[in-house]
Order: sequence, then structure tokens, then C-alpha cells
Amino acid sequence: PTPAANPGLIGDMVQAHGADPNKLYDFRYRIVPLDDIVVSHLDNFQVNPDYPAEVQPRDRSRQASRAATNIIANTLNPDTLLNDIGRIYEGPPIIGPDLAVESGNNRMLGLRLARAADNPEKFQAYQDALQTRIESYGIDPAELAKVKDPILVRERVSDVPDRNAFANASNISALQDMSTPEQAMQDARLISDDIVSNLRISDSQSADEMLNSGANKFLRDYFVKQFGAGQQNSLTDTKGLLSAPGLLRLKNALL
Repeated sequence: PTPAANPGLIGDMVQAHGADPNKLYDFRYRIVPLDDIVVSHLDNFQVNPDYPAEVQPRDRSRQASRAATNIIANTLNPDTLLNDIGRIYEGPPIIGPDLAVESGNNRMLGLRLARAADNPEKFQAYQDALQTRIESYGIDPAELAKVKDPILVRERVSDVPDRNAFANASNISALQDMSTPEQAMQDARLISDDIVSNLRISDSQSADEMLNSGANKFLRDYFVKQFGAGQQNSLTDTKGLLSAPGLLRLKNALL
């Protein structure tokens, strides 16, 4: 990677893994101005023309993805962006040598939206937390004041033969997936009897049509809101209706 202009903004070397805990990547902590980081999408969720398209595995223009980003901005927790537990799919965002985000575009967009908010207390809380922890990353605290809107990132040092494959790997959790019956039983606990009793059923509709009908919007909205921002993105489509995976999850839960 190209050396930073200011050596004081380079911190300790660290390692992290993806879904395979035996495959480790090398990184170094680095402080970068927020506006210098090349994010996949602009603040209006339009595609950033300067971002390498092959690195972005997700469509941030989708309604659910926008909602997920807004949730991050409105509930910004510095710990989720500063605590490094050695995984590439969470913690401090990961950038390549060209400052393009390879893991954490949603987290970075959330930071940008928090800074632009009418009440940017959340962004300031991140800045304050970074100031108190900066030495733990091997970076001189005196250097932080020289950077406008400083952000902690992990700069990838390891060479990767396929950057797109690395970006995809950074979006796959190492946690074991549940079986379909296990998932259905867990999801069923999220739906109360009162909610089910208000379900509107028509003999002329298929189950998918019934669940995505206007009459049952209350049910699908309630169901989707039970999940975190990341999962909501996969449960809905571009129109805000249940996607195929979302319909399957809700049908299995009801059954």
C-alpha cells in the first residue's frame, strides 16, 4: 500500500478473519478524514462514480438498505465502529490502498448521515470515543487534531488476488446458520396471537399475494421490524414488499 502522507496517522498492525477463522488477513489501523474515504454511494444514495464498482456486493439504493443506513445514523454506537474483535465483517471499516471501502460501506454511510443530521450528537459521540481510545490503536493522540472529521479504519495490507471475492467474504458471518425448522420456531415467537388474529385472508389470493396485500401491511411491517437493520435488507424488495426470502420466513413462522 502507498504510505500515508502523515506517518503519525498509521497505527498498529492487526489481523482479522472472515467466515473461515483459519484464513487471516493483515491490516493496519489508520486515521483518515471522512471525506477522503471513497464510499460506494453518495449521501443521497446515488452510486458514487469514483467507487470501484466491482467491490460493491450490495445495492445501497434499495429502500431496505437506505432504512438500514438511516438506522445506523440515528442509533450510532461508537463501540460497533471502534471495537475490533478480529473479524472482517464487523468493527472498524476496511479500506484498500486507494481508500475505497471494502467492508463497512453501510457503517461509513451511517457516519456520513450522522454528521449531516440536524442534531449531529451521534457523530460527535463517535469523535469523542475515538479521542479517548486513539492510543490503543498505536496512534499519537496529538495527530488526531490535525485531521478534519477523523475516522478509524483498518487498511488492508494483505494482497488479495480477487478484490471482489474479498468484499463478498467481508459480508458473510462466521456464525452457523440455523436449520429451517429452528429458524421458523424462533421467528414464530416474534408474532403474537393478537397479530395473527387480524390477518386478512382471501380465497382468491395465493399465500404470497395475501401476505403482500395492502390489507396485511400491518403484519409484514411488524414482522420485518423485529429484525436488525442488516436482516431487514434481505427480507424486503425495492418496493418495500416482502422479498422471496422474506415471504418464506414469514410463511414458515406462521405455519
